[in-house]
Amino acid sequence: GSLTSGNKVKPVFSQKTDTKPKKLSSPKMTFGYIRAETIGGLCNSVFMYAVSLTIFLNAIELFVDPHEIEHSLIFLIVGIIGLIVNLIGILVFISSDNDNIKGVFIHELGDFLGSVGVLISALIQNFSNSHLLKMYIDPVISIIIAIVLIVGTTGLFKKTIKIVAEAVPADLEIEKVQKDILEKVPNIVEIHDFHIWVLAGNT
Repeated sequence: GSLTSGNKVKPVFSQKTDTKPKKLSSPKMTFGYIRAETIGGLCNSVFMYAVSLTIFLNAIELFVDPHEIEHSLIFLIVGIIGLIVNLIGILVFISSDNDNIKGVFIHELGDFLGSVGVLISALIQNFSNSHLLKMYIDPVISIIIAIVLIVGTTGLFKKTIKIVAEAVPADLEIEKVQKDILEKVPNIVEIHDFHIWVLAGNT
């Protein structure tokens, strides 16, 4: 963007306020690959949408043509093992601010919910006397998992797509920033072609 002071045009250069080093920056790529984490997060969120849609469509198919699960004891064992492994993965990734890692966390959450679903379904198949419950518990759990994944993915998708589209950060009002510049920076009388965007995450 540029600021007009009298008849002179002065270029405005963005100042990096965080303390993280640039990621493999070079004269040709001055910001390095810092946006790679955002692109990774966007790809992960799109992938999770596709996974959620697949789970939902499979659940609808099971509603149309329901059947009891065979070898339910094996599913019970697999569900317990998967639950433990996925819980460890969730604990590893839950505290990260990296958009790409958040995508991995959502993926781990999906696997965790899948393991919970397998465990619940296997318990019902092994210990319930309700034929109706045995027939429909699997698609019901699948739809719940799909909805949870869609809700959990939407926040990451909206955040990353706005960063890639170089939208103004949600916590800033561009008119207020322009007004503050005009009021606080001496000799500035007019602002032209003013842009504010985020490189990646909180950068």
